[in-house]
Amino acid sequence: MTIDDAAIQRLLDRESIRDALIRYSRGLDRHDTDVVVSAFHPDAVDTHGRFQGSPEELAEWGNREHAKRWLAHNHYLGNTTFDFDGDTCHTETYVFVVQRREDETGNDVLGGRYIDRFERRDGDWRIARRVLLLDWSGEMPLTRARAIRLLDVYDGGTWDRDDLSYRRPLD
Repeated sequence: MTIDDAAIQRLLDRESIRDALIRYSRGLDRHDTDVVVSAFHPDAVDTHGRFQGSPEELAEWGNREHAKRWLAHNHYLGNTTFDFDGDTCHTETYVFVVQRREDETGNDVLGGRYIDRFERRDGDWRIARRVLLLDWSGEMPLTRARAIRLLDVYDGGTWDRDDLSYRRPLD
């Protein structure tokens, strides 16, 4: 079996798109506006329910809303489908979100899908249009004694560049 240049390029394109998807989730979970924005083209539009705006507006809104209600949150990405048409790619990416309530009564969870139009501009794949579809939501009760014991044992994350994930080199 031979692999041609077009097949190799398609794999590189898919990885570049995945990198942008991951940057977005990481930026949200670290409250890092620059990282969130880096997943989008400057003129992109994002729709999250009633919110619609630019990448910068999305990052500011998301950070503000997350900080209002939750102590921590993680955005997990699942299956992604890719539909390429030249320098455009339509994707659907499953997302699973867990958010620890500020009052420590439990965790809110949701499942949905990012419906994206990626565009390659100057060789760089980024989101040009995004809509979040919410498929379900629910809650997980918190077993307080166990949660407190675990949090005492592990290092915790922060919502800034002091988070361990930014440290280079990791000693």
